[in-house]
Amino acid sequence: MPSPSTPCISPLPLNLPGMSFTIPTMSQGQIIGFHVSIFVMFESESYLTERKEYDSQGNLLWHVKRTLASYEGKEVLPQESTIVYRDGTVVVSKRQYNEMLESSVELLYIDGVLQMEKAYHYVDDKLVTVDQTLYTLSGDFSRRQQDTLVAKEGKMYARRALLDKAGGVIQEFPEVLTEELSLSGLAIDL
Repeated sequence: MPSPSTPCISPLPLNLPGMSFTIPTMSQGQIIGFHVSIFVMFESESYLTERKEYDSQGNLLWHVKRTLASYEGKEVLPQESTIVYRDGTVVVSKRQYNEMLESSVELLYIDGVLQMEKAYHYVDDKLVTVDQTLYTLSGDFSRRQQDTLVAKEGKMYARRALLDKAGGVIQEFPEVLTEELSLSGLAIDL
């Protein structure tokens, strides 16, 4: 996958003022636990940096921490999120951005092993292709698919291609609705 150019990043200071909220978790009108959310203030905006979810007995179910950064002084965006589950499983999500501060690459690790790599490709600031590679729990190649949004008779579809490890086409699907692409509102005639 291509290595996008990433805009100038400035990590947020660690000593920012913050606030913490404890909120009940509800299901079907019953309290089933609670979560504690921690926010930091940066330039008159608040950003979630940490959340802990507990069951009704106060046992920690999972804990997420987000690393935020200011991109070229324009916008605060997440760089990395780490979730630690009760059983000790650690899930890390890392994100890179392009010059327009749109997602360009996402990486997902479980217990330190790469599980997913997703690259976003844009034309004129509009998302046109998502290229996703999945890996087995041991980190071996599993599958790769590429979705490209196309317009046909006034409707939007994704043209999906299943690819082998080298990028060769295994199978094509000409009209697959892909929510991630259609939400971007782009139509390209190919």
